[in-house]
Amino acid sequence: MQLLLWTTAVPAPSTDMAAVRFGAAVRIRYIRIFPSDAKPFASSPDTTACTEPEAFFLNVFLNAQPTSKDPSKRPAASNALVPTTIAYPGGQVDFELDMGPEFATRLMILKGNFNSMSLAVYGDLASEPPPSCPEPKELPFIESTLLPRSLDPSNCLDPTSLAEQLLTLIDDPPPLHLLIRLMFCLKLSSDDWENPDFPYLYADLDYAADADNFDLQEAYTMTGRPLAENASDDSISGFVARVVESIEPKNDDQTYLLAGVLSHAASQDLRLAQALLGKIDFESLVDASHLDSSTLHRLLTASTNPLIAHYLNTTGFLSLLSTVLADPSIEASTMSAVRKLEARITSWPVLEDALTNTQADFSVATKLLRDIGSDEQSFGIWLACFVTHADLKAKLLENSLVPFPLVHPPALLKGNVAAAAGASHDEFIAFLRAYLGVACVLAVFAWSDSLGSKVCRERALAVIRLWQEVDGYREIVNHLLLLRQMVFRLECNLDNDPPTHSGISAENIIISLARSAPASMLSPEMIKCTLNLPDSLAAIAEDERITLRRLAITAEDGVPAAVDVLGTRYEEGVPMGIRDLRSVRVSIEIVEREVESNEWGVLEAMWGEGQHGLLQTLADTFATLTRDVRSYFIATHPPPPEHGEALLAELFKTARDVLKLIVRLVPVYPLPSRPTTRLVEDIADLFVCTDGADMLYAQTNPVCVSAQSSRQVCIDAVRTLCQPPEEGRSDNARAVFRTLLEHGLRSGDMDPAYHVLQVFSLIDHLLPFSADDGEALWLRDVIPNVLPQLKTFFRTLDADNRVHFAKRLANLDAGVLGIGEWLVLEELRYMRRMVGELGYGAGTARARFAEAQVAASLKFGCDLVSTTNKSSSLWCLQYVATDPDGVEELESCLNALLDKCLWSEFFIGIALSMSAHWSTSFDPSLGVAIVQILLRDQDVSPKNQELTLDLSWNVLQNVDGRAVNADGLRIEFSRWLAKVAQGPPPVLAERTAELVLSILDWLLQAIASDDSKLQLDLTTEHLAIVREGMKASPEDKAGFLDSIMPKLVASGHEDPLTLSSISEHLKLSLQDVEELLQDKMDVDMPSTPAQKPISHVQDPFALVTVSPPTALLRSPAVTGLTKTYANNDFRQLRQTPSARQNTSRLPSMHVDQFELTASSPMMLPAAVTTDISMPMATDLLQTLGPAFNT
Repeated sequence: MQLLLWTTAVPAPSTDMAAVRFGAAVRIRYIRIFPSDAKPFASSPDTTACTEPEAFFLNVFLNAQPTSKDPSKRPAASNALVPTTIAYPGGQVDFELDMGPEFATRLMILKGNFNSMSLAVYGDLASEPPPSCPEPKELPFIESTLLPRSLDPSNCLDPTSLAEQLLTLIDDPPPLHLLIRLMFCLKLSSDDWENPDFPYLYADLDYAADADNFDLQEAYTMTGRPLAENASDDSISGFVARVVESIEPKNDDQTYLLAGVLSHAASQDLRLAQALLGKIDFESLVDASHLDSSTLHRLLTASTNPLIAHYLNTTGFLSLLSTVLADPSIEASTMSAVRKLEARITSWPVLEDALTNTQADFSVATKLLRDIGSDEQSFGIWLACFVTHADLKAKLLENSLVPFPLVHPPALLKGNVAAAAGASHDEFIAFLRAYLGVACVLAVFAWSDSLGSKVCRERALAVIRLWQEVDGYREIVNHLLLLRQMVFRLECNLDNDPPTHSGISAENIIISLARSAPASMLSPEMIKCTLNLPDSLAAIAEDERITLRRLAITAEDGVPAAVDVLGTRYEEGVPMGIRDLRSVRVSIEIVEREVESNEWGVLEAMWGEGQHGLLQTLADTFATLTRDVRSYFIATHPPPPEHGEALLAELFKTARDVLKLIVRLVPVYPLPSRPTTRLVEDIADLFVCTDGADMLYAQTNPVCVSAQSSRQVCIDAVRTLCQPPEEGRSDNARAVFRTLLEHGLRSGDMDPAYHVLQVFSLIDHLLPFSADDGEALWLRDVIPNVLPQLKTFFRTLDADNRVHFAKRLANLDAGVLGIGEWLVLEELRYMRRMVGELGYGAGTARARFAEAQVAASLKFGCDLVSTTNKSSSLWCLQYVATDPDGVEELESCLNALLDKCLWSEFFIGIALSMSAHWSTSFDPSLGVAIVQILLRDQDVSPKNQELTLDLSWNVLQNVDGRAVNADGLRIEFSRWLAKVAQGPPPVLAERTAELVLSILDWLLQAIASDDSKLQLDLTTEHLAIVREGMKASPEDKAGFLDSIMPKLVASGHEDPLTLSSISEHLKLSLQDVEELLQDKMDVDMPSTPAQKPISHVQDPFALVTVSPPTALLRSPAVTGLTKTYANNDFRQLRQTPSARQNTSRLPSMHVDQFELTASSPMMLPAAVTTDISMPMATDLLQTLGPAFNT
């Protein structure tokens, strides 16, 4: 990129246009406009910019010309102008104008209300088209950059410092705590705002001592002004005394006024609240009947002050609230206010504890902050308390900054409270500081907007706009912007004629708020602001304005409009757009809120729209969303180029929101079996796609972030669907489990291996860890009814996941049903079949496939009996070594592998694990096979000799030799001794010699009689070496050695083996795969039948095609009764109604175009004379030759 142009454009006389013509075709990247007196270039100090007026709108027209010509497309007009609009608010501003590689321009026309304009144009020359196949380059590693500490309250000891700095941009600013009270807590009259002493207008407490008609109403009005910082304690005490004197016996009005006084005192100087609470016994003055919704709202506002919350946190007052809730005639608004008040009173101690306690309940503290930020007056009181209360400030200051600051504060306000529950103390403190810093900046913005301070307002809005682009801050800003006056102030700044920095920032803030927080569109202030947006805006495009207006109309119409949006059906192949997705998200918010307050109203709205079943409607919407998400992860082809990351991220968010509402409604409105099956399949597909997004995109990418949040919702959804609608019923769990097992094998267009792996991950999250968790129905009704599906799904998993699945089911079963044992038995049976396939043909695809399957089964067995986790392997050891079926299958597999001289590390691994835990209850014949495997180990080093023989003897000493066929063991031990004899001396160590002696004695007892000898397959020399090595046995074995030596004889020949390694890896060509599928199908592949050779002598009618007589006579091309067909004559003749009657030939291409080879020669059929009055005989049709396309 380079500087293409620097100029000061001046409109032509009597016009408002200026034109710039480039010397060559260029691609413009961005335009930079400089204010007057600016120095654009450091290397050229004499160059000065001149732009007048200070702000204006500018229309830019580019003569866009395509850089490459596509012969298949019609060339565009050479004089086509592409327009765009720039809102210049003043100062040095860059405007991105990326033309892309497809177009270039040589002419730029500038039209606007300007006298002169200094601008620089940056871009590239388009003399050479960009390469069609650019060289691949390594993507740079992008590190997250930290916000400057001055703009990052979460990493500041004093989070209010940024707000204090912004206040310095205002002439004679008031203290921060005073403007907080004036903007949020104490609403002064319009006359007070016009008072010359404003904002320093304080409450006159001394007036109470002299007033004759002082009452609680007067006290409420008097506390509506701020309390002066220098107010004396006597004035406060005198005021409180007059308040106490005004108290009468219990009544509704007095309770309402007392609550009002407390709500005003909550934001005032701490001394006023302390004095009031010290003199008034509020609990004795209140009755449950007095607590209506308005009084409760005032108490809720007052309890935002921690001092008042602690005062009300008594058993008596909380029981009073419980009495109100117990009233069956209570209104919904009153019930909601009581619950909020109770939660706020009990949550304040948790929030204070979270300031110092690293093990506090951060989820409750975060929920309190979320609730406080939803009400303007409560928000102001809380903010004033944290700014003025010394104890709160001191506790927050005790937390030092972390050595490595967080890139951004944790997003604890995002979604539910699960994120806050897992937050650390440092993360919560960072979040609290960020919350406090954002709140103070919003207060400064409100104050500067009220006074019309242009510079402070611009800076505050710029900071808010910056925070909306940062994770963690975005959620805080968007939540607090929904306060009643905030959206109104943003709307007041939308007057952008001429453009202003404040107006552009306000427009961008509204766009970001509407996009990232769909719930914001339900705010009445946001609806009003959106509907009143002017047609011409500086930052909001027309499409975006129309979208916002559509969302606002939906929110204003309420449930009927939301139901209509959710009931919209999208055709297959027509994906949902951004506008549709945002409409669905807003509709979900509307329905969710309405379900909380008026569930019957939602049902009535659905019936009014002609729809039945809210949950079914949501399931259909979710199916459409899942279909669109799945199109991004198709294995056969990449996603369409018009699909972008923004759309995919919005799809994940919308699917998540819809599924959340489904999860909430399923326990109340259970779905029938078929819709449940479809819903589970869609959930599984979305779950698979979430992991795909996690692998394809960076962790900070919006697609990845939204996919991760959707993943957890999928897990929650399948768990909720498994919950029984009635106690003791398992229909739901059985249907969900069966659907997942079957759907894992139906990947559609997605990667089959990846699909089944992710579905298994979802199943793993679904299965309970033990039946003790109240999930006994899984053993009673679920698993026993899905055994065929379970077996098929189990076989498709790789060895590692089969091991994990078997262990999970075995732990869940705990030996009740034997699910784990059944899976092991099926695996052994499959391995036995695959071992039999190894002899099909060496090197063939079938044999290589069988070899890989055997290796996987051996790995499964080795990992399952591994001793790394004894609790999860003992059940398998016990089964395969004691159960008759398990013993038979395992022994047959091991003996078959021994007979075929095959070897694998997992083969020896099974033997090592089983021999280390051998007991007398294990099958003896299996023990002999295990010892043979151990002795076949190729490593005969001294260290391995002792390990091999030690494990072998551990098995043999628990096996009755006379009860088994030990001849194979004798042969295998002879081979082992031969290998040892061939090694370097000393041949046997002391312990090894002792073990050899013990095994020989066992063989003598098992094979030889008392007077016979044990024949070893050794040469005489090797037997002598072995005898010499056995002398290293302990001295106490000398007599035993002398008795055995004479019984050992050599056969004179040895039988060495050449072992073949079992390969774990499998490589197959497409031809190999076709061969395997052919073997699996066991049918002949279809092929085109051979045509019979045409004999002109024997079959003269083979070249004749007979058309219906009427068609022949009516054809204009007929000469006599003879017709020569050429090209498409035949098809044209058949378009007539008479030609389409009484014929079996289907419309098709002409015979001349049908043959795969060169075109057929023209054929002249012989003339056929047909009597029109005589019907065609059936035998005549049978003598005709076959059609050309048969």
